[in-house]
Amino acid sequence: MAFPALNHIAVTVRDIDISGPWYRNLLGGDPIVDEHTDAGFRHLVWLLPGRTLFGIHQHDRQAPDEKFSEYRVGLDHVGFGCANRAELEDWVTRLNELGVEHGGIIGASRRQIHARRRAVSAPSRKTREGPRRTAPVVQRRRSARRAACPSSA
Repeated sequence: MAFPALNHIAVTVRDIDISGPWYRNLLGGDPIVDEHTDAGFRHLVWLLPGRTLFGIHQHDRQAPDEKFSEYRVGLDHVGFGCANRAELEDWVTRLNELGVEHGGIIGASRRQIHARRRAVSAPSRKTREGPRRTAPVVQRRRSARRAACPSSA
């Protein structure tokens, strides 16, 4: 049996009223869902190319007042793929316009960029290639993602 395609990603945010506009700018549009559920959370959901859903959730129960750490058990990152290097370079420009700190394009043949939200305070980690940022893109204090390249703007 083949493993099914990824249907959706949902990440928890501390304040959806702050994170929502930021994601609207990053993703270039309004969510297709904005609702408070009977399950005890409010969520905004965007439909990405390839029909994958990307959502942010704020639970009624307040999240702990902690900074994101990829070393904590749970979400490390979510990666979005770019079709080619030109599209990746377009995303570098877009992240720059949005004020998202990033480490640039990594490697000549790799199609990814590591970025992080300015509001996220992340440690640096040394790798064989030298220092690199470790808390990549875009989640308001709680989660981060690497390779932020949704293929539409």
